[in-house]
Amino acid sequence: MTERKTAVALGNFDGVHLGHIAVLKKALMFAEKANYLPVTFLFDCHPNEYFGKNLQLLTTYQQRNELIKSLGFEIQEVKFSEIQNMSPEEFVEKILKNKLNAGVVCCGYNYHFGKNSEGNSNNLKEICQKFNIEVEVCDKVEIDGVAVSSSKIRALIESGNISLANKMLGREFSFDSKVFYGSSNGKLMGFPTANQYIKKGLIMPKKGVYISSGVIDGEKYIGFTDIGTRPTFDDGEIRAETHFFEMDNDLYGKTIELELHHFLRDEMKFDSVDNLVEQLKKDKIRVIEYFKK
Repeated sequence: MTERKTAVALGNFDGVHLGHIAVLKKALMFAEKANYLPVTFLFDCHPNEYFGKNLQLLTTYQQRNELIKSLGFEIQEVKFSEIQNMSPEEFVEKILKNKLNAGVVCCGYNYHFGKNSEGNSNNLKEICQKFNIEVEVCDKVEIDGVAVSSSKIRALIESGNISLANKMLGREFSFDSKVFYGSSNGKLMGFPTANQYIKKGLIMPKKGVYISSGVIDGEKYIGFTDIGTRPTFDDGEIRAETHFFEMDNDLYGKTIELELHHFLRDEMKFDSVDNLVEQLKKDKIRVIEYFKK
């Protein structure tokens, strides 16, 4: 148990979207007010991963943790296997009271916990009251009249509505991976690209061309990214292929965090390389106009 009382933010926090941010900020407010230690309680893996279900994460665990830590939280992590069979009452007593020494816990309106997700925000209030732990439940956050949730953001990314997904995230959807050698088709066309795989377990965006950006050696570069299989060249392997403007350096082996800003167009097969080059030139103009705005 930590000696100092804590303000605990509860949730899975995949994506650390605006709904999660509301919970985290509420915990920070109480931490400052009562001189509590701000803590986020997390599992070592997503429950879906533990039960062998398909993973479609919005952030890697490392990215999620870095975002949370950047807000000023200490992370308390536990193996999901250790708590999966706890009843809601056991979770409150063993984890919130005994392990975390919680003075207040904050969660979202749709928070569930305990074995088979039996507990909810209402149960949490009732149980915590027995241990003199205060509970704050955050209302839903809406963007354009739609409730923000990880599942909604996943659906938006899969459908190509990256702009609304980014509004709900409060930042650009991004992923990082190491640049690898490609076929050099882009370089031969005058549009050299950085080839990256999207890490296993992350959500796969809709195939197509996106306005994008990335930080390389401390500098931000804009460009466009094709996510897909490059049908003009009959290459069936899915990857992200980014042309960064005003970047001529060798990027092979570098790890780049790629941000997707806006969906430009569907991926398509061109009759000739010349037609593809003409389309890429048009894409570049649209990207420049986007960032000028």
